[in-house]
Amino acid sequence: MRKQAAAAANIGLHSLIASADSRVLGGDRVADLVRWKNNANTGRPFLEWSDLSTNEAIAVGLEPFRTHVSNSHDGGLQTVVVAHDETLVGIGIDTVYLPRIAKRANRPGYLLRLASMFASPIELDQIRSHLLISDEADHTFVIALYFSLMEAASKALGVGLRMGLGMGRSASVPKRSIEVDTDLQCVCIRFLGPARDAYDRCRAGTTKAVWSVDGDYLMSLVVLQDCR
Repeated sequence: MRKQAAAAANIGLHSLIASADSRVLGGDRVADLVRWKNNANTGRPFLEWSDLSTNEAIAVGLEPFRTHVSNSHDGGLQTVVVAHDETLVGIGIDTVYLPRIAKRANRPGYLLRLASMFASPIELDQIRSHLLISDEADHTFVIALYFSLMEAASKALGVGLRMGLGMGRSASVPKRSIEVDTDLQCVCIRFLGPARDAYDRCRAGTTKAVWSVDGDYLMSLVVLQDCR
Protein backbone atom coordinates (compact mmCIF):
# COMPACT_ATOMS: atom_id res chain seq x y z
CA MET A 1 0.00 0.00 0.00
CA ARG A 2 2.72 2.44 1.00
CA LYS A 3 4.68 1.91 -2.22
CA GLN A 4 1.64 2.64 -4.39
CA ALA A 5 0.79 5.75 -2.40
CA ALA A 6 4.41 6.90 -2.44
CA ALA A 7 4.60 6.64 -6.21
CA ALA A 8 1.58 8.92 -6.59
CA ALA A 9 2.82 11.34 -3.93
CA ASN A 10 6.26 11.60 -5.55
CA ILE A 11 4.71 13.08 -8.68
CA GLY A 12 3.07 15.81 -6.63
CA LEU A 13 6.17 16.51 -4.57
CA HIS A 14 8.42 17.02 -7.55
CA SER A 15 5.84 19.21 -9.28
CA LEU A 16 5.61 21.57 -6.28
CA ILE A 17 9.30 22.10 -5.47
CA ALA A 18 11.02 24.84 -7.46
CA SER A 19 14.74 25.25 -6.82
CA ALA A 20 16.19 28.75 -6.85
CA ASP A 21 18.21 29.54 -9.96
CA SER A 22 21.96 29.76 -9.23
CA ARG A 23 22.17 32.69 -11.68
CA VAL A 24 19.87 34.65 -9.43
CA LEU A 25 21.72 33.71 -6.24
CA GLY A 26 25.05 34.65 -7.76
CA GLY A 27 26.50 31.21 -8.52
CA ASP A 28 29.89 30.78 -6.77
CA ARG A 29 29.42 34.12 -4.99
CA VAL A 30 26.29 32.98 -3.16
CA ALA A 31 27.91 33.26 0.30
CA ASP A 32 28.61 36.93 -0.31
CA LEU A 33 25.26 37.74 -1.88
CA VAL A 34 22.73 35.76 0.14
CA ARG A 35 22.90 34.84 3.83
CA TRP A 36 20.81 32.30 5.73
CA LYS A 37 19.01 33.92 8.68
CA ASN A 38 16.42 32.88 11.27
CA ASN A 39 13.65 35.01 12.72
CA ALA A 40 14.47 35.48 16.41
CA ASN A 41 10.82 35.15 17.54
CA THR A 42 9.51 32.33 15.34
CA GLY A 43 12.69 30.54 14.23
CA ARG A 44 11.52 30.81 10.62
CA PRO A 45 14.46 30.72 8.18
CA PHE A 46 14.80 33.37 5.50
CA LEU A 47 17.35 34.59 2.97
CA GLU A 48 18.95 37.97 3.55
CA TRP A 49 19.81 39.46 0.16
CA SER A 50 22.58 41.96 -0.45
CA ASP A 51 21.86 44.99 -2.60
CA LEU A 52 23.80 43.41 -5.47
CA SER A 53 21.94 40.11 -5.35
CA THR A 54 18.63 41.97 -5.12
CA ASN A 55 19.49 43.88 -8.29
CA GLU A 56 20.54 40.67 -10.06
CA ALA A 57 17.27 38.98 -9.11
CA ILE A 58 15.19 41.91 -10.33
CA ALA A 59 17.16 41.95 -13.58
CA VAL A 60 15.96 38.42 -14.42
CA GLY A 61 12.40 39.16 -13.37
CA LEU A 62 12.31 37.85 -9.80
CA GLU A 63 11.23 39.61 -6.61
CA PRO A 64 13.53 38.57 -3.71
CA PHE A 65 10.80 38.82 -1.05
CA ARG A 66 8.86 36.08 -2.88
CA THR A 67 11.70 33.61 -2.41
CA HIS A 68 10.90 31.24 0.46
CA VAL A 69 13.08 28.69 2.23
CA SER A 70 12.46 25.84 4.66
CA ASN A 71 14.68 23.19 6.20
CA SER A 72 14.43 19.98 8.21
CA HIS A 73 16.80 17.37 9.59
CA ASP A 74 16.44 13.91 11.10
CA GLY A 75 18.53 10.76 11.14
CA GLY A 76 21.59 12.52 9.74
CA LEU A 77 19.75 13.90 6.67
CA GLN A 78 19.50 17.67 6.19
CA THR A 79 16.79 18.77 3.73
CA VAL A 80 16.47 22.30 2.37
CA VAL A 81 13.92 23.60 -0.13
CA VAL A 82 14.06 27.02 -1.76
CA ALA A 83 11.18 28.15 -3.96
CA HIS A 84 10.11 31.29 -5.80
CA ASP A 85 6.72 32.14 -7.18
CA GLU A 86 4.73 35.36 -7.40
CA THR A 87 1.83 33.73 -5.51
CA LEU A 88 3.94 32.01 -2.83
CA VAL A 89 3.41 33.14 0.78
CA GLY A 90 4.83 30.19 2.69
CA ILE A 91 6.58 26.84 2.32
CA GLY A 92 7.36 24.15 4.86
CA ILE A 93 9.24 20.86 4.63
CA ASP A 94 9.59 18.12 7.24
CA THR A 95 11.74 15.00 7.24
CA VAL A 96 11.21 11.91 9.40
CA TYR A 97 13.74 9.10 9.80
CA LEU A 98 11.32 6.18 9.97
CA PRO A 99 13.64 3.64 11.72
CA ARG A 100 13.81 6.03 14.71
CA ILE A 101 10.10 5.41 15.32
CA ALA A 102 10.01 1.80 14.07
CA LYS A 103 12.49 0.57 16.68
CA ARG A 104 9.84 1.13 19.37
CA ALA A 105 6.81 0.15 17.27
CA ASN A 106 6.75 -3.44 18.60
CA ARG A 107 5.87 -2.20 22.09
CA PRO A 108 2.15 -2.86 22.69
CA GLY A 109 0.10 0.26 22.04
CA TYR A 110 3.16 2.46 21.47
CA LEU A 111 2.15 3.89 18.10
CA LEU A 112 -1.36 4.84 19.18
CA ARG A 113 -0.01 6.41 22.38
CA LEU A 114 2.41 8.41 20.25
CA ALA A 115 -0.40 9.51 17.92
CA SER A 116 -2.58 10.56 20.87
CA MET A 117 0.12 13.05 21.90
CA PHE A 118 -0.51 15.23 18.84
CA ALA A 119 -3.59 14.01 16.94
CA SER A 120 -7.13 15.33 17.32
CA PRO A 121 -10.02 12.88 17.94
CA ILE A 122 -10.91 13.07 14.24
CA GLU A 123 -7.32 12.31 13.22
CA LEU A 124 -7.10 9.45 15.73
CA ASP A 125 -10.19 7.83 14.21
CA GLN A 126 -8.61 8.11 10.76
CA ILE A 127 -5.31 6.70 12.02
CA ARG A 128 -7.03 3.70 13.64
CA SER A 129 -8.86 3.00 10.38
CA HIS A 130 -5.61 3.17 8.40
CA LEU A 131 -3.87 0.82 10.86
CA LEU A 132 -6.68 -1.74 10.58
CA ILE A 133 -6.37 -2.06 6.80
CA SER A 134 -2.61 -1.58 6.37
CA ASP A 135 0.25 -4.01 6.72
CA GLU A 136 1.99 -3.97 10.09
CA ALA A 137 5.16 -2.80 8.35
CA ASP A 138 3.31 0.37 7.31
CA HIS A 139 2.05 1.31 10.76
CA THR A 140 5.08 3.46 11.59
CA PHE A 141 4.68 5.28 8.29
CA VAL A 142 1.01 6.08 8.99
CA ILE A 143 1.76 7.70 12.37
CA ALA A 144 4.79 9.55 11.03
CA LEU A 145 2.83 10.90 8.05
CA TYR A 146 0.22 12.68 10.16
CA PHE A 147 2.81 14.33 12.38
CA SER A 148 5.13 15.22 9.50
CA LEU A 149 2.35 16.94 7.54
CA MET A 150 1.36 18.92 10.65
CA GLU A 151 4.96 19.99 11.19
CA ALA A 152 5.41 21.00 7.54
CA ALA A 153 2.17 23.01 7.65
CA SER A 154 3.29 24.87 10.78
CA LYS A 155 6.58 25.72 9.08
CA ALA A 156 4.73 27.02 6.03
CA LEU A 157 2.87 29.36 8.40
CA GLY A 158 6.27 30.50 9.66
CA VAL A 159 5.55 29.74 13.32
CA GLY A 160 6.13 26.03 14.05
CA LEU A 161 4.22 23.74 16.44
CA ARG A 162 3.89 24.11 20.19
CA MET A 163 4.00 20.52 21.43
CA GLY A 164 4.09 21.15 25.17
CA LEU A 165 6.83 20.27 27.68
CA GLY A 166 8.76 23.33 26.54
CA MET A 167 8.80 22.28 22.88
CA GLY A 168 8.03 25.19 20.56
CA ARG A 169 8.26 28.96 20.75
CA SER A 170 5.87 31.50 22.17
CA ALA A 171 4.73 32.35 18.63
CA SER A 172 4.14 28.69 17.72
CA VAL A 173 0.62 27.37 17.20
CA PRO A 174 -0.89 24.58 19.37
CA LYS A 175 -0.47 21.08 17.97
CA ARG A 176 -4.19 20.46 17.55
CA SER A 177 -4.82 23.72 15.68
CA ILE A 178 -3.55 22.01 12.49
CA GLU A 179 -5.57 19.00 11.36
CA VAL A 180 -4.60 16.48 8.68
CA ASP A 181 -7.15 14.62 6.58
CA THR A 182 -5.65 12.04 4.21
CA ASP A 183 -6.42 8.75 2.50
CA LEU A 184 -2.62 8.25 2.35
CA GLN A 185 -2.53 9.75 -1.14
CA CYS A 186 -4.44 13.02 -1.32
CA VAL A 187 -3.98 15.40 1.62
CA CYS A 188 -6.19 18.13 3.06
CA ILE A 189 -4.87 20.46 5.77
CA ARG A 190 -7.28 22.30 8.06
CA PHE A 191 -6.14 25.34 10.03
CA LEU A 192 -8.12 25.98 13.22
CA GLY A 193 -8.06 28.70 15.88
CA PRO A 194 -4.55 30.22 16.25
CA ALA A 195 -3.33 28.39 13.14
CA ARG A 196 -6.19 29.87 11.13
CA ASP A 197 -5.26 33.32 12.42
CA ALA A 198 -1.67 32.76 11.24
CA TYR A 199 -2.98 31.49 7.89
CA ASP A 200 -5.02 34.65 7.41
CA ARG A 201 -2.07 36.86 8.39
CA CYS A 202 -0.05 35.19 5.62
CA ARG A 203 -2.82 36.18 3.19
CA ALA A 204 -2.91 32.56 2.10
CA GLY A 205 -5.70 31.54 -0.22
CA THR A 206 -4.86 27.92 -1.06
CA THR A 207 -2.91 25.10 0.56
CA LYS A 208 -1.12 22.29 -1.26
CA ALA A 209 0.35 19.34 0.62
CA VAL A 210 2.27 16.31 -0.65
CA TRP A 211 4.60 13.67 0.74
CA SER A 212 7.22 11.22 -0.49
CA VAL A 213 9.14 8.24 0.89
CA ASP A 214 12.75 7.74 -0.12
CA GLY A 215 14.27 4.69 1.54
CA ASP A 216 14.19 5.23 5.31
CA TYR A 217 13.00 8.82 5.04
CA LEU A 218 9.55 10.35 4.84
CA MET A 219 9.38 13.92 3.51
CA SER A 220 6.33 16.18 3.64
CA LEU A 221 5.90 19.49 1.85
CA VAL A 222 3.21 22.13 2.38
CA VAL A 223 2.89 25.19 0.14
CA LEU A 224 0.73 28.23 0.88
CA GLN A 225 -0.26 30.49 -2.01
CA ASP A 226 -2.07 33.79 -2.24
CA CYS A 227 -4.58 33.27 -5.02
CA ARG A 228 -6.94 36.09 -4.09
